[in-house]
Order: sequence, then C-alpha cells, then structure tokens
Amino acid sequence: MNIITRIRIYLHSSVLLIINKKYSLAERVHLLIDFNRYSFKTLLVRYFNCNFKHESILGYKLYIDYYPDFVSQFVEIFVNFIYYFSIKVKYPKIIDCGSNIGISIIFFKIVYPQSKIISFEPDPNIFKLLSLNIQTNKLNNITLYNNALFSNNKILKFYDNSSTDPLSAKSIANSIYSQNHSKKFTFVKSLKLSKFINTNIDILKLDVEGAETKILYEIKNQIQKIRNIVLEFHTHSTYRDNKLSIILNVFENNKFYFSINDAPGQSKKIEELRYLIIKATKKTI
Repeated sequence: MNIITRIRIYLHSSVLLIINKKYSLAERVHLLIDFNRYSFKTLLVRYFNCNFKHESILGYKLYIDYYPDFVSQFVEIFVNFIYYFSIKVKYPKIIDCGSNIGISIIFFKIVYPQSKIISFEPDPNIFKLLSLNIQTNKLNNITLYNNALFSNNKILKFYDNSSTDPLSAKSIANSIYSQNHSKKFTFVKSLKLSKFINTNIDILKLDVEGAETKILYEIKNQIQKIRNIVLEFHTHSTYRDNKLSIILNVFENNKFYFSINDAPGQSKKIEELRYLIIKATKKTI
C-alpha cells in the first residue's frame, strides 16, 4: 500500500468519525484524538520497528498483542461501524464469535451498554488478553469461552498463521485452517453454537477465519431466534469448506434481508479480495 493510499484512508476514516452521529459529539472528538494517536504510533511501528503493548479507546484500557492488528480492528469496528444495528430492546443479547482481545466487546458495551454478551475466542494466548481487558475495564454481563466454534464438539488444531512480514496480521489471522503451509498449531476444543441459542439473540457476530459456513449451517434450525447477523466471509483459498452459496441459502430460506460488501480498505480487484462483510436482518411481518 503506497503512501497516497494510506493518506486517503486516514482522511476518509477521520471524516467518518466526525460525521457519525451515532456517537455523541464528545465521543467523536475523543475518537478522533485517539485515531490520530494510533496513526502516529503506526508510523513508529512501520519505520522504526516499534511495538506497543497498551492502548485505550474512549478511556477503556487495552492490553494488546500486536499494534497493527489493534489499529486494523479499531478502523473496522469503530470507524466503519460494521457491527452496528439499530436495536430497540433495552437489554440486547449478543453472541460475539471471534472476540480477539475484546475491541468488539468494548464497542458493543459503548453502543449497547445494558447488553448481555457471550464471547468465544479460541486462541489461548489472545484469550488471556481478552480476559484481562474485560477484568481491567470492569465490564459486566459478559461470559467468555476459550473455545473454537464448529459443526461438532471435538479437539481441533488451531494454526498460527502469522506472516513473517512485520506489518502483516498476526493473531487476527489465526484459524482452525492453515494458511501458507503453516505448521505451528495448538489444540483447542470446539463447541456447537446451537447449544447457546436457547432464547432470542439480538446480534450474532461471526469473525471466525473460515469457519463461518460450518457454524451458520450448524445453527440453521435456531436461526429464527436471531434478529441480526454480521459476519466476515473469508475468501482465502485454504478455507476450502467456506461456501458463500450455503450462507446465502440459509438467509434466503429463513427470510432474512442481507447485504454484501467488500471490506473497506481492500483492493477493488476481485482476485485480491480477502473477505466480505455480510449483514443480515430478519424480516418482520
């Protein structure tokens, strides 16, 4: 990514923060200040090989694994607002699959402060940071599971897909599927998401690096209990079980409206797309 593209993304992101009236004016100013700090630190990472293990968002303190991953998630979640839905209920129920260090949970708690969240994060090392971030910020009504989600209950290999490129994704690329012939893995226990859908769910978020088709198909008999779904559909060729047609078929058969967009900041070339953002909302009669 050349410098002109980076400047364009920075300016575009800044404008999106300024005009987003879902945030209060004070929150917009605070987020813009935060974003400028993140952008400066990213330059230090890029050109001086720095790294930072602590950061904050709107005063919420975070222990982080890898700074570029943190900034990438911030832009996706807080700037591009991909996990937002207009929720009418006072105490929404949210299932967050692939919570990483908890940036999405902080977003949900800011936008839906009375929400009850069930969180899944399979990476053992990242799960420690996730737990620490929840405890540090004294967030309540959150249940954490250090498990992968899949179509059955079993022990799975969980691969470290970190690139040797110092600026490429680290923990956010880890998956039950190996990328680029990765041989590094640990064992994790998988669970079936259907066991956790025993009441109405207001938001289901899936960021599960290639397992989204398996998970969504496994809950097809419970999907009528879910009002809104947002997922990242990963297009990497190693995610051989991932089928967009199956996901859309589940939505169509269960009367969901849905939209599909390429993730912001990606190349517009189809062959270079890494993932798509799919949002679905159950039709009301």
